[in-house]
Amino acid sequence: MKKSILLLTGISVLLLLVVSACKKDALNDLKSDNELIATSSSAIDQNTMEIISDGDWFGMMDGFVGPEATTGNEMTNENGCPDITVSPADRTTFPKTMTIDFGDGCSRQGSDVVKKGKMIIVFTGRPRVPGTVTTTTFDNYFINDRKMEGTITKTYGQNGFNITVRDGKLTDADGSISFQSTKTIVQIAGQNTRMPNDDVFRMTGRKMVTNSNGGGFTANTTKPVIKRFICPFVVEGTIEIKNRRDDLIVIDYGDGRCDNEYTVTINGVTETKFFRPGRR
Repeated sequence: MKKSILLLTGISVLLLLVVSACKKDALNDLKSDNELIATSSSAIDQNTMEIISDGDWFGMMDGFVGPEATTGNEMTNENGCPDITVSPADRTTFPKTMTIDFGDGCSRQGSDVVKKGKMIIVFTGRPRVPGTVTTTTFDNYFINDRKMEGTITKTYGQNGFNITVRDGKLTDADGSISFQSTKTIVQIAGQNTRMPNDDVFRMTGRKMVTNSNGGGFTANTTKPVIKRFICPFVVEGTIEIKNRRDDLIVIDYGDGRCDNEYTVTINGVTETKFFRPGRR
């Protein structure tokens, strides 16, 4: 009888250890899934803003599209990359198609962000003019090692624009995330200067995301996201995310300083994260 009690006790302890280990593994998996969700949401915000910034920059500066320049292909870098072509090549006919070709890879002077492939932008009118619509698609386009796909439609209003992303997809070595989003972006500084270095944008909106491991989430902006042209990172703003288990995940991009830190709070527990070097 004593032997049976000891055996039952041993089995109970073993089962308790197994259940505890399984629960710990499940909690770790849950944390890992939620951290992946936070990383995915940040990647979408960073890459979308980078693409929008490029479209505005090259559109404003090109002689056939922009309002002030006098010749085409003005904004190629010293190394000849990117190469910009516009069709039709006159200053009055719209719509125009601008192809920004980064070739096998290049970056802006002073930046470690390498882009390759092509962005194709169709302008119905001049950029930053209310009523102009641009439609951006991609041909084997990468920001560093992250491939971007989908269609981004931008409609200009007064001091800003509305953005719709259809069939968006980001793919890198960690997997892929598919997303749809609707955002309103307002330029809050730099509207009256030709060069973009003083441009500051404020973004609000929502996105619906599915990642390659079968997870999904919906993200809403609760404090406007701020992006400065001269800073490689989003510098301010708060995003609230609900996953399919209804966990609450909060991303806080900071207080306006240009650094690579942001915080992620998952069900009340906050950790500091860092944008990976060379990624926006």
